[in-house]
Amino acid sequence: MDAVTIRSKIFQVLIGPQLAAMLYASLELELPELLLTPKSIEFLSEKTQTLSEKLERILFALESFGFFSYNSVSKEWSNSQLSSALLDESLNSIAKYCIMPYKYEVLCNFSESLKQEKSAHEIRFGCSYIEGLKRNQDAFEIYQKAMAGWTNYDGKDKIDIDLNDSSRVLDVGGGDGTLLIDLANAHPHITGTVFDIPESQPLIDANIEKYELSERLDSIGGNFFESLPEEYDCILIKNTLIDWSDRDCKRILNNCRKALEEGDQLKWIDCVIDRQDQTDLWGVILDMNMMASGNGRVRTKEQMEKLLHESGFRFDSISPSTKKRNASVTSLAPSAKHCVINAIAI
Repeated sequence: MDAVTIRSKIFQVLIGPQLAAMLYASLELELPELLLTPKSIEFLSEKTQTLSEKLERILFALESFGFFSYNSVSKEWSNSQLSSALLDESLNSIAKYCIMPYKYEVLCNFSESLKQEKSAHEIRFGCSYIEGLKRNQDAFEIYQKAMAGWTNYDGKDKIDIDLNDSSRVLDVGGGDGTLLIDLANAHPHITGTVFDIPESQPLIDANIEKYELSERLDSIGGNFFESLPEEYDCILIKNTLIDWSDRDCKRILNNCRKALEEGDQLKWIDCVIDRQDQTDLWGVILDMNMMASGNGRVRTKEQMEKLLHESGFRFDSISPSTKKRNASVTSLAPSAKHCVINAIAI
C-alpha cells in the first residue's frame, strides 16, 4: 500500500466512534421510521423536537456513509437502502445494542484492563456486565431486545437444531424465550422451560402466552452458577457461554451435566472463530467486545471440545446453526460462524 492508502485506512478506523454516535442518535430519534416517505427538515425537526440546523448536519454526515438520502430539488429527506434496512425490528435492536452509549463508558477503560485481570466493565462499574446492565434499565432493555433480535435474525433462515430424539427441553439463559418458542412451533412433540434470571420471567411468560404455548412451555428464574432444574433430556444454551471465562463456563456446563442423565443431549449454539481466517473481522471484534465487557471470549472448535470434555460431555458433532446461510450469524457478519455444537452427557 502507498502512503495515501495507509493514511486513508487509518482514518476510516478513527472516525468509527463519531459515526456510531451519529447513527445511534438517528435510531433513538426513529428517523428511519419517520422517513418511510420523504420529509422536510422542518417536519423532522418538529417531530423529533430537535434543532433543525443540527439535525440536518447529522443527516448530511450520515448521507456521506450511505445512510439517508437528500433530494436537492424537493429539499426533502428519505431513506437510503442502508437506513431502510434499519426498519427491520431485529436489525434495529442489534444496531442499538452494538453502539449504545453504555458500551462507550466501558471502552474508555479498555487499555487499563489489559494490565489486570478485571475487565474494562469491572474497572468502570465495579460489577459484572449483566449486573451492570440490570442497574441501568435503559441499557438492560436494549440488551434484552438485541438478544431477541439475534434469535429472530437467525430465524429468518430458521435455526436448524435436531430435536427429533428429545421430548423435554431446557433453554439455559434463554432470554425472552424466542428460541424455545420458535423450536416448539417447529417441533410439536416437545415441551420445555426457559431458564433465565428472575427479572426476565415476566417477559418470557408474556411471550409464551402471546404464542399460545402455555400448555407446553414455562419459565423458571434462577442462577445457572448455582443449579439447574432436572428432568429434561436436552439442554439448549445459545449465545450464553460466550459471555463467560473458561472457569465460569465449566461451572455452568458442570451444572448442565448434573441436570442431565447419561446419554442426554446438550446443544451449544454459539459463534466459533477460526484463528487462521484473516477475513473474520466480526469474529475478532466480537472477541474484543467480550474481553471488554467481562471475561468472555469467542472460542475455537478445539477450545469448545476441551471445555465439554472437562465438564462430563462427549463432543459429538458441529454443524451450521441455520439451513441457508452457511453458518454466518447475519448478513452483517458474513465471516462469523454460528454453529450448533452437539454433545452427549457421559
